[in-house]
Amino acid sequence: MSPWQRVRMLVAYGRYAVTRGGRATGTAMLDEARTLVRLAGMAGWLRGIDVFLAEADASGGAGPEWEVLGRHEREMVRLAVHGATNSQIAQATFVSERTVVNRLRQAYTTLGIRDRRDLVRLAETRPPAWLAGG
Repeated sequence: MSPWQRVRMLVAYGRYAVTRGGRATGTAMLDEARTLVRLAGMAGWLRGIDVFLAEADASGGAGPEWEVLGRHEREMVRLAVHGATNSQIAQATFVSERTVVNRLRQAYTTLGIRDRRDLVRLAETRPPAWLAGG
């Protein structure tokens, strides 16, 4: 793998990891990419890495992963975090329980978590602004 390919791979995976909540792993990858970029004199890439990390820091507790969720997923996540059962979520959103299960499972995958307990933990530690409503 050429140094150029390595930089591209490190930046891509580093950004992905930071976005998905793996800040330590992502930052380590981006630091290695930063070192390679400095050695190669690629100032544009260095600025890009720094800007990305600054924006990730500025976003506060909530990570960009919350913003990827669709409107229906957000509503179901909000209800789940506030303690609603799948049946209650289905009634409130006018869908079947199976749809609730599938949409929550998709939200878990998007957020990089396993289950409702992880969802509640993530919402407590890194809440998005839209979660406060209702």
